Amino acid sequence: SGHLRMPTTALPVRFSFPEAHPIMWATCEFQEKNRKDKIGTCEKLLSQWLPALGLGNGNGTMAERSERQGIGKALAPPRMAHDIKYDPSVEYVCFPWAVAGIGMLSDHCTKLHGWDEPDFFLSTVCNYGKGGDFAALRNTMVRNLLPDLADGRKIVTTTGSTPNERVKREILVQLPPRVRRRMIFLIMSSTDGIRSLRLVQEIATAAERFPQWEVVVLNAPGRLTAAEQAYLTATSAVWVSACGGAAASAMLMPRGASVILFHGKSNRRRGAQLPAYLDWDAFSHMSHVNLIWLASPKMVNDRSAALSRFMEVLTTEVERLEAFMSFE
Repeated sequence: SGHLRMPTTALPVRFSFPEAHPIMWATCEFQEKNRKDKIGTCEKLLSQWLPALGLGNGNGTMAERSERQGIGKALAPPRMAHDIKYDPSVEYVCFPWAVAGIGMLSDHCTKLHGWDEPDFFLSTVCNYGKGGDFAALRNTMVRNLLPDLADGRKIVTTTGSTPNERVKREILVQLPPRVRRRMIFLIMSSTDGIRSLRLVQEIATAAERFPQWEVVVLNAPGRLTAAEQAYLTATSAVWVSACGGAAASAMLMPRGASVILFHGKSNRRRGAQLPAYLDWDAFSHMSHVNLIWLASPKMVNDRSAALSRFMEVLTTEVERLEAFMSFE
């Protein structure tokens, strides 16, 4: 690591040697090289979420928005670092093997993102001491996204795990946002069978035990805009889902909120059935939320015992939140 020195500031830099890792993880180049079925998805997601970083309004392609924002070649294909000349008119510069500023945060850096035991070794931890940076990133994203919402607007959420079960529900936007007694259950969020959860019993039991709490069940958060996802998450106090990419929105939960993630298992190393704490490196270093890992209900033979354990955890968290969090 080092620093990229600019005229007025110094930014932390994460660098990956090209000989070891020709393409950085979590980039469009990585997706296009390794996931042919995902070509085009990367730019769509970036176009949706770039407004969270203060770039554009979520409309148009990245190139169109970068031109409107006057950031020159910020989103153009990266050039070799030694070919880059200082240009005061260009606010952002892309490096092929390095990221600076907010880009120093990563879900798993160059590891296998929680599938293998070495991913949890202290020597490979890459987000140690960055809890404050995650919180700052969260606050920046929410602050940039919420102005896209109008007071009194209705957010339509969809619940149910099949088309025949889908039920539409409207949530009223009230600004300025305030944390509410609301639990979010994200279901069917993974194609991995052991993490493809409907959580029917967990949802029903939680709603019955905590009648003063609103229980929101999400099946397809991608149908919501980035601003809608940010509002719903930032005004809720409990998040429950399987771990994995779809759980990334949990980072937008408010300070002190509870994030309960169900993990699966991995047998990628020597046939061992190891827990798969996906994105462990990021979630475990987010200091603004209280993170709890639980084994997927599909990993437990005694379904009743798994439900009891979940409700014990949820009850403890609700009691903590009632004692320390200020609700509207």
